[in-house]
Amino acid sequence: MTGSLAIIVCLASPPQAPTLPQAPDVRPAPLSAFAVASAKALKARRPLVVFVGQPARRVQGCVVVAVPVFGRGRSDKRRVVVMRPAKGELKRVATLKGAVPASRIRGVAFPRRTTRRARRGSAAAPFAPPMMRGGGGGC
Repeated sequence: MTGSLAIIVCLASPPQAPTLPQAPDVRPAPLSAFAVASAKALKARRPLVVFVGQPARRVQGCVVVAVPVFGRGRSDKRRVVVMRPAKGELKRVATLKGAVPASRIRGVAFPRRTTRRARRGSAAAPFAPPMMRGGGGGC
């Protein structure tokens, strides 16, 4: 009797559609402060200054960001990393240790360019030529 009751219950229940596994709620991960700052630096073609393990300070002409750790080794030592845009990506220029004054950071981010004449050494000599010896006679 119980066997016939089970068949009646199965026939009496409405057919159900197979349930598919629910996909997890996929939301894009929020961009980190570093990712936002690097995109801004690339777009504006300005140097990026990353303050690691210290609060960010204003550096004129640069995009700045503060992060707790940085790099492959995820170092949390107090450092200042300076990066410049080149060919569509940011190239690391320098890593300065500790708390560095803004003037030094600017000097690294915006190096002074020398003229061709100064590079070739054709600029005026920094010293006068030695005097001729031997009486210097004349006429």
